[in-house]
Amino acid sequence: MLGTDHEIYEKFVAITAIVKIPGLRFSIMSGVLNFSWQGGPLTEMSMIVFRDLEPIEIVQRLEYELEKTYQIKPLTYRADLSGYRRNPFSSQN
Repeated sequence: MLGTDHEIYEKFVAITAIVKIPGLRFSIMSGVLNFSWQGGPLTEMSMIVFRDLEPIEIVQRLEYELEKTYQIKPLTYRADLSGYRRNPFSSQN
Protein backbone atom coordinates (compact mmCIF):
# COMPACT_ATOMS: atom_id res chain seq x y z
CA MET A 1 0.00 0.00 0.00
CA LEU A 2 2.83 2.41 0.83
CA GLY A 3 4.30 2.10 -2.63
CA THR A 4 1.02 2.91 -4.35
CA ASP A 5 -0.57 5.46 -1.99
CA HIS A 6 1.28 8.73 -2.53
CA GLU A 7 -0.45 10.49 0.39
CA ILE A 8 0.62 7.88 2.95
CA TYR A 9 4.16 7.85 1.57
CA GLU A 10 4.47 11.65 1.76
CA LYS A 11 3.15 11.75 5.32
CA PHE A 12 5.54 9.05 6.49
CA VAL A 13 8.47 10.84 4.84
CA ALA A 14 7.41 14.08 6.56
CA ILE A 15 7.11 12.30 9.92
CA THR A 16 10.59 10.80 9.62
CA ALA A 17 11.97 14.22 8.65
CA ILE A 18 10.53 15.77 11.83
CA VAL A 19 11.40 13.03 14.31
CA LYS A 20 14.27 10.55 14.44
CA ILE A 21 12.79 7.81 16.62
CA PRO A 22 15.11 4.78 16.31
CA GLY A 23 13.58 2.01 14.23
CA LEU A 24 10.30 3.87 13.66
CA ARG A 25 8.05 1.80 11.44
CA PHE A 26 4.41 1.20 10.81
CA SER A 27 2.14 -1.50 9.51
CA ILE A 28 -1.39 -1.34 8.20
CA MET A 29 -3.92 -4.05 9.04
CA SER A 30 -7.66 -3.85 8.46
CA GLY A 31 -7.66 -0.05 8.20
CA VAL A 32 -5.61 0.42 11.38
CA LEU A 33 -2.11 1.84 11.29
CA ASN A 34 0.22 0.47 14.01
CA PHE A 35 3.35 2.46 14.87
CA SER A 36 6.29 0.79 16.57
CA TRP A 37 9.96 1.50 17.22
CA GLN A 38 13.01 -0.44 18.40
CA GLY A 39 11.64 -0.41 21.95
CA GLY A 40 8.28 -1.95 21.04
CA PRO A 41 4.81 -0.80 20.08
CA LEU A 42 3.96 2.91 20.24
CA THR A 43 0.39 3.59 19.18
CA GLU A 44 -2.26 2.74 16.68
CA MET A 45 -4.74 4.89 14.80
CA SER A 46 -7.33 4.37 12.14
CA MET A 47 -6.47 5.30 8.57
CA ILE A 48 -9.26 7.90 8.68
CA VAL A 49 -7.57 9.68 11.61
CA PHE A 50 -4.13 9.31 9.98
CA ARG A 51 -5.36 10.96 6.77
CA ASP A 52 -7.01 13.81 8.73
CA LEU A 53 -3.95 14.66 10.85
CA GLU A 54 -0.96 16.70 9.70
CA PRO A 55 2.51 15.12 10.08
CA ILE A 56 3.41 17.37 13.05
CA GLU A 57 0.24 16.27 14.84
CA ILE A 58 1.14 12.62 14.30
CA VAL A 59 4.66 13.30 15.60
CA GLN A 60 3.22 14.93 18.72
CA ARG A 61 1.06 11.87 19.28
CA LEU A 62 4.09 9.57 18.90
CA GLU A 63 6.11 11.72 21.31
CA TYR A 64 3.25 11.62 23.82
CA GLU A 65 3.19 7.82 23.66
CA LEU A 66 6.99 7.64 24.08
CA GLU A 67 6.69 9.72 27.24
CA LYS A 68 3.65 7.89 28.61
CA THR A 69 4.79 4.34 27.87
CA TYR A 70 8.60 4.51 27.91
CA GLN A 71 9.27 7.63 30.06
CA ILE A 72 11.27 9.28 27.24
CA LYS A 73 11.09 13.08 27.09
CA PRO A 74 8.97 14.23 24.14
CA LEU A 75 11.63 16.20 22.27
CA THR A 76 14.43 13.65 22.73
CA TYR A 77 14.20 12.36 19.16
CA ARG A 78 13.01 15.56 17.46
CA ALA A 79 15.10 16.37 14.38
CA ASP A 80 17.34 19.43 14.45
CA LEU A 81 15.54 22.04 12.37
CA SER A 82 17.94 24.88 13.21
CA GLY A 83 19.00 25.19 9.56
CA TYR A 84 15.66 26.73 8.65
CA ARG A 85 15.48 30.49 8.51
CA ARG A 86 11.84 30.42 9.51
CA ASN A 87 9.80 28.15 11.72
CA PRO A 88 8.83 25.32 9.31
CA PHE A 89 5.61 24.76 11.28
CA SER A 90 4.48 28.37 11.24
CA SER A 91 1.40 29.23 9.24
CA GLN A 92 3.14 32.46 8.22
CA ASN A 93 5.57 30.82 5.78
